[in-house]
Amino acid sequence: MATATIEPPVMRSTGGTTELDAVLTGVPWGDGFDFTKGVDAVTGSLMPSAVELADPVERTVKKSAESYRFVQSESELDTEIEAAASGKYNISGVTVSGSSSYVQKIKFSELAISLVASYRSEYDGYDEIQRPELTAQAKGLIGDPAKFRHQYGDYFVKGGKRGSTFYAVYVCQSRSVSNMSEFKAKLGAETPDVFSVEGSTRFMQAASEHSISVSADLWMDGYEGTSPSGPWTPEKIIEALAWFKQHEKGLHLRGELVHYSALDPSYPRTVDIAPEVFVALRKLYTALWTVRALYGSCPSNYQRNFTENYNDLVNEITARQSDLATDPTLRAACQQKTDTLRAGLTDVFDRMVFYSKVRDAIGTEPGSGHSTDDSGRRSYFYGYNSYPRSSAVAIKSDSESYADDWHVGHRDHVFDWRHEDRLIVGWEVVSNWADGTNGWWRQDSSPSVLATHRANVYVKSWYDRGCNWTLNVWWVDAKDYDFS
Repeated sequence: MATATIEPPVMRSTGGTTELDAVLTGVPWGDGFDFTKGVDAVTGSLMPSAVELADPVERTVKKSAESYRFVQSESELDTEIEAAASGKYNISGVTVSGSSSYVQKIKFSELAISLVASYRSEYDGYDEIQRPELTAQAKGLIGDPAKFRHQYGDYFVKGGKRGSTFYAVYVCQSRSVSNMSEFKAKLGAETPDVFSVEGSTRFMQAASEHSISVSADLWMDGYEGTSPSGPWTPEKIIEALAWFKQHEKGLHLRGELVHYSALDPSYPRTVDIAPEVFVALRKLYTALWTVRALYGSCPSNYQRNFTENYNDLVNEITARQSDLATDPTLRAACQQKTDTLRAGLTDVFDRMVFYSKVRDAIGTEPGSGHSTDDSGRRSYFYGYNSYPRSSAVAIKSDSESYADDWHVGHRDHVFDWRHEDRLIVGWEVVSNWADGTNGWWRQDSSPSVLATHRANVYVKSWYDRGCNWTLNVWWVDAKDYDFS
């Protein structure tokens, strides 16, 4: 059974108004939801009931399924957000619930991918009120649509889909981009069945072979009894799933909302909000969930730099959700804050990936104490002197030269570039005589030059010769690259 997907609402613009859908299905069952409750599509608020209380007819046929998918791109994260947390119009879409919490733990970059494994057991269809009727008070008010809407909103909760959900997120991380690439290639297009002993074993073996660390988290919703607890390992998750299947007790996960026009066709389905406003809200709420995921997986030493702004943003959007559709200034300000926070968090991950690539490049350097004769080669370059993939990586450079004329004996010099507040990401020894007569040079830094604060290079002429050498160093601010 596929995870529920929330389709964008059909909105037809008539100037500054939106014609609401007659029925909304798949809406996340929010706090306070109950049968016959009213819902305001513009504010997202729950409203008093305009419908006579009635017990729903419950579904009896239940289906279940397991699914596995990797999340390794922003578009795939958006798909998870859409399935787990997205609402319609301004209904839901903001609050973290039991069945959407897992989204905040998803992590992806060139150094990380997340495997989302889920088990869903749902009743086939919605428990529904069979013949909803307006209360006498509501009937007396519906002839005045403005007053009725102010009192009861746009929709009432006619149905609820019961089910149980079990989500496990396996975050796979590496300190090496090349190791992660090899791990992804090993897995190929096949998503491992980690809810089986055999599939979990193969998955963990592949991770071990490529030096991939795996951490796991688990969320259960819709059960009875005292559940198993973490810390979680792949083995304990399999045991927890077996327990969960024995203790399922479905609760309402999704709602079916019906517009009041179904009870009185004269009641209009239009609201005085332009369709593009709801599109903007959808964009804002999706971005907020992305920020939640980025913040949750940000290294703690950098996460604290964002904590105040992150908490302020989440609290503001959550507390003022009811105003966002009608206050364009507030909506624009929240979008700007969300975009700024998202960009700042993304910068951290871009730098982390770059740092890993610099570490991978250490293997191309000559080892400490290694000597290289001038053979007419002009440049000996290692690492990076630019990184156009991200403006967050600000590379600067220093250069030092040494030249001396002929004297009896040897000419020599030590280049000793050392700055504790800078991290070397690239370096180059340049022989300014390209004729093979410039002597030789030796790398004397230990254990490497790249990803350290020091470049120590010794140069020496041939006997009775001069020489002309240059050392170029490319570096970044060390405070931005504390990923060790």
